[in-house]
Amino acid sequence: MNKIRLAKFKAFREEVSIVLENSKNLLLYGENGAGKTSIYESLKVAFFKERMESGLTTQTPEDLQQLKD
Repeated sequence: MNKIRLAKFKAFREEVSIVLENSKNLLLYGENGAGKTSIYESLKVAFFKERMESGLTTQTPEDLQQLKD
């Protein structure tokens, strides 16, 4: 993945692009209400859309692991 582009999704009404450099990590930081969770939710929808639509679960494997901890 080289870029994340969001438009008309939760906190992002206007189009926003986040270019991912040649790095394995992404750090999101900012004030409350800045849209960090919206970025996470957009990735969740992009990668788990079929699972969410089928009604299996809206939780990712990472979400489930956090519940166990």
